[in-house]
Amino acid sequence: MSFSETVAASLTGAKIRAAFLVEMQFVSQAMRLSNRNADLKTNDGRIWRGLRGLGSISGLERAVAGTAPQAVFSLSGVAQNVQAEEQGDPSDYVNQPIGVSIQFFTEDWGLLDAPYAIWGGTMQTVQDTFAWNGGSKAWTSICSLTAESWFIGRSRPPYAFYSHNDQQLRFPGDLGLQFMAMLQNMVTRWPNI
Repeated sequence: MSFSETVAASLTGAKIRAAFLVEMQFVSQAMRLSNRNADLKTNDGRIWRGLRGLGSISGLERAVAGTAPQAVFSLSGVAQNVQAEEQGDPSDYVNQPIGVSIQFFTEDWGLLDAPYAIWGGTMQTVQDTFAWNGGSKAWTSICSLTAESWFIGRSRPPYAFYSHNDQQLRFPGDLGLQFMAMLQNMVTRWPNI
């Protein structure tokens, strides 16, 4: 039996570390961030910028009972004079993809396997707030990005019908749905005795 590197290391009792990876697909560019203290290069060659503890994620939940919870991605310590630049043009991020993965490491931060995707959605709004930092006795600027899960559109009606005629309008000559009408009320006995 073949196990992934992470499972194999876990079975030997080795200490396994993990880090969240967030990829934001802006229209202008892709941004890859990590909650590590240093930049990270994954097995696929992509570089993830370390936020050094300044980023946080809340609301990463499963869609249960038809709900589609929102996630909030926050970055603290944003300079007040660049908040407008951080917020940017809404057409650059609204409804653009955002994904969260988890990357596993050995105890000395060696890579184990490829990143494992755990959440996906679309970016929606950016909000700037301030919080009092008692340690530094100063206000800290926090830039938060709200994202909706891919499941937000599950209750919408389908764009197309699963019918032969509709399939022919979209893909002429495709016979993949030719027998769909006959299959709708078909009763199949299994095993066939």
